[in-house]
Amino acid sequence: MVFSTEIHAQLFDLLNKPMYEARVKLLDEFYARFNGKEQRKGVEAKYADRKSNILMLLDLSRFKSREDSAFVAAEAFADKVVRDSIMVNYTDSCWFAKVKCHGMLAKKGVDFLLYLSIEQRGKDMYKWVVSDVEGSVFSTSRSIDHRELFLHPNDHEQSFVSLVRTTEETSRYIDDFVKDGYESDALSVFLTLVRCGQLKIDHVSDVEFVYLQVPGYCFSVKHFERETMNAGWLIGSIENCDDIRKRELLSRLHCASYPETMTADTSIFEINENLTNLPVDSTAKNVSALHEATASEKTVRRFWDNLRLFCESKDPFYREGAIKECAGKKGKECLVNDSLMTLFASQLELSQQMSYMLDSYLRGFQSAIRSGSVDISISDIKEIDNTENLSIVSCHVKVTGAITVESEDLFHIRNGKVSKITCAMQTE
Repeated sequence: MVFSTEIHAQLFDLLNKPMYEARVKLLDEFYARFNGKEQRKGVEAKYADRKSNILMLLDLSRFKSREDSAFVAAEAFADKVVRDSIMVNYTDSCWFAKVKCHGMLAKKGVDFLLYLSIEQRGKDMYKWVVSDVEGSVFSTSRSIDHRELFLHPNDHEQSFVSLVRTTEETSRYIDDFVKDGYESDALSVFLTLVRCGQLKIDHVSDVEFVYLQVPGYCFSVKHFERETMNAGWLIGSIENCDDIRKRELLSRLHCASYPETMTADTSIFEINENLTNLPVDSTAKNVSALHEATASEKTVRRFWDNLRLFCESKDPFYREGAIKECAGKKGKECLVNDSLMTLFASQLELSQQMSYMLDSYLRGFQSAIRSGSVDISISDIKEIDNTENLSIVSCHVKVTGAITVESEDLFHIRNGKVSKITCAMQTE
C-alpha cells in the first residue's frame, strides 16, 4: 500500500497542475465557466470577469492576435452574452449534438451525421434522442437523375405482375412508384435500414455541440486534445444566426410548432422555456403560427446549406444539391457576379465578364477546399421584392478559412429557382 501511494504521489508531481486546472475537462465545467459560476484558476485578477472567462473558452489557435477580425467578432459575441446575462444549461431545448458516424451499409463503408437532442422523460429526468440524420446514404431515387419509372396504366389488366420488378430489378428506384407529393425523410430511411440489419454504426469520429441560446448567434463546442492551457471543451466556431433559421432548426429537431413570440432577440428564449410543454401535434387551434420563411427565402437557405455541407464534407451529393436549387438543367441558366465570384475569377484566371456561369462559381469553391477548410456563414435572409415572375432575396454571406470574403448578396428567384446572384449594390 505504501508503494502504491508513493507511485501516485510521483505521478501527480509529474502532471502539469496549472495546465490540468486550465483544461475544460467536462461539458458541465464548460457551462460553469461560460455562466460565470466558476473561474479558471491561476489567472490574474484583471481577467477574473465573466467576459474574460468566456474568451478563455475560445479555441484560441484560430486567432492570430487580438486585432484579428475573427477575435474582434468573438469579443462582440462575449459582450452580448454578458450584457444580456445569457446562460446555457443542460436542460435547455436550444442546443443539440452533431455526431459524425462511420458505419457499414451492405458491406460498404459509409459516413453520415446524427443529430441528437435532449428530451424530458419525467420530472427532472432527461435522455438523448436521435432527432435527425444527414448523408448521401439516405437520399432517395427522386433526388437522383435518371429516367422516370412507373407502373403502366394498363398494369391492372395483368394483375399488377410488374410489382415484382419494383422490389427486385428496380428496387433502388422504389420511390418512383409512390404517389405524387410523397417525401420520405432521412430519419425514416435511417430507422428502416437499421431495423432491417443493413446499417450498422462502427465508430464515432467527431462530436460537436451547437448552441442557439445567444440572440443573433449560434456557436459550437468541440473537444480539443492538446498539451496547452487552451484545451478540452472549447468554443470552436461562432456564427451569425437569425431567429428564422433557429426556428427552422428547432422545428426540424423537435417536430413541434412554436408560438409566435416577441422580438427576434427574445423569441428563442420563450421557445426554450415552453418547448417541453408543447404537444407534438400542435396545430393552429392551440398555437399561433410563426412567421414562415417565404418559398424564395427557403430556396436561398437550401442553396447555401448544400454549399456549406459540400465545403465541410467534400461530398459531391451536396454540390448537386446546390445545383438543383438553380435555374436550368444542371444550373446552366444561373449567372453569378458577386464578391466571391470576383475572387474566384482572378484565382481561376478567367477572362473578365459581366457575369459568370454557376459552374465557374462551384469550381471556385472546389479550388478553395483543396487549399484548406472553408467555413460558410449566412444570415439576414430577407425577401425584399416580389413580382409575378421574380422575387429578390438579400443575404449576408461570410466565408472564412482558405478564403475570406464578406458581402451582401442578392438572389434573383424565378419559378422557385436561383437565376442570378449579384452583390447588393448591383441591379438587373
